[in-house]
Amino acid sequence: MQRTPAIESSISSMNSPAMCRSSTTRPVSCCAERTDRAMLFLTTNTNGEQVRSSYEELPELVAAVEALGERDGWSGELTFRVSLVIDELAQNVVDYSHEGRPGDVEVEVTTQEEDIVIEIIDDGIPFDPLTEAPDPDLTSSIEDRPIGGLGVHFTKTLMDDVEYCRESGKNRLKIVARK
Repeated sequence: MQRTPAIESSISSMNSPAMCRSSTTRPVSCCAERTDRAMLFLTTNTNGEQVRSSYEELPELVAAVEALGERDGWSGELTFRVSLVIDELAQNVVDYSHEGRPGDVEVEVTTQEEDIVIEIIDDGIPFDPLTEAPDPDLTSSIEDRPIGGLGVHFTKTLMDDVEYCRESGKNRLKIVARK
């Protein structure tokens, strides 16, 4: 997947339905049958020692998603959208979720017949990006805009369904992209 300099500069079951929030009117089933899945972790455990999730691990995460897309025959456009959203949201978790302490981030990508289902799970502070993330400034010039703030916007605009739940002390963001 090739990213232009312009794109690079822009990129900087579940509980009850009452506890879930979705950016669509159609609820997303959190118990969908899994036909194929790849689980990716941003933290590793070696000899019982936890390594903090970090930016250095993000390229490997994106490469694994791209390899899954290639293996499963996703279009280049779908692979780009899924990779961009995972990269942006994983960066947000690394930046904000754990408040400087080590923490886990799990990214699960499931290929189904008609959908790609992405689950991003972290054990950080409670945060519902669908209701708590501020809307980005899309009207000011790029030079006048603050850095960041586009990850959730990209997710809402590039994906087909997005749902958030806080379950068992973890943030769970479920994202669906139609093939």
